[in-house]
Amino acid sequence: MSISEAKQLSEPLIVTVRSVAGPSIVDEFQLRNTEFGAITSAFLFCYGVGHLVVGPVIDRIGTRRAFNLAVVAWSIAGILHASGRGFWSFLGFRSVLGLFEAANFPAAVKGIAEWFPRNERSMAVGILTAGPGLGALLAPPLLGGLILYAGWQWAFIVPGLA
Repeated sequence: MSISEAKQLSEPLIVTVRSVAGPSIVDEFQLRNTEFGAITSAFLFCYGVGHLVVGPVIDRIGTRRAFNLAVVAWSIAGILHASGRGFWSFLGFRSVLGLFEAANFPAAVKGIAEWFPRNERSMAVGILTAGPGLGALLAPPLLGGLILYAGWQWAFIVPGLA
């Protein structure tokens, strides 16, 4: 399994951990529903804007380099959530995560176009798009167990290191 394939499986873990760890974080930091909603919205806004920005960056610096930089950046952003101490830190970490994670699919699809023969591209895209679905299916029970045994912080650290 290549690094990009592994990250396709682990990427939903980093996104899903917010939902699974959310109740623990809300309780510990006494976040209001509106604050938790704003944190979620910040991620989605930055993820959406990021999609508009990353295409030209990928084209300029190259697919492999852009994807590798994005993987490192979104992994670090995910891990940093473990040091979150309240609304503003989580808002910032989720925003950064959204910006860098937005490079995932554009870089992966461009990589498929560049690195796979034409007659193998549909299968490659199928594998690519299966990763997030499988990750989202596996994430809740795995992360829930991790939270129960090690604490919510580890639910951000482990996927970031995967």
